[in-house]
Amino acid sequence: MIGGWLDEAELASCRVHFGERSYVLVRPSERKPQDAVEFLLERTIQLQTALESRIVIEQAKGVLVGRLSSDVDSAFELLRRAARNNGIKLHELAAGIVASGELPTEIRKLLEGEERRRASEAERER
Repeated sequence: MIGGWLDEAELASCRVHFGERSYVLVRPSERKPQDAVEFLLERTIQLQTALESRIVIEQAKGVLVGRLSSDVDSAFELLRRAARNNGIKLHELAAGIVASGELPTEIRKLLEGEERRRASEAERER
């Protein structure tokens, strides 16, 4: 049976790598897939969802790079921290950035906090 290895290895998920990208495939429910078609359809939906989410995140990184004149890695780290600090899904924050083209409040607050921290450190060094 396709996907039987998930049950045999008692895995709830597995990581699949495609070049530089990787995705986690999770078992959607405790029940076993009824057939290969069902299993493959569930995995296809998971991969499509992951791909769509990743596209929006990449677009948001581009907006941040343009607005902040930063590099891509710094933009992603900022996006990730803003989402985590505010209890927002990364994809949702990214979608808001892409839709508006603006810096959301969550990112502006994070940047303001970093600026205050740098100013405070500079003051202490004097």
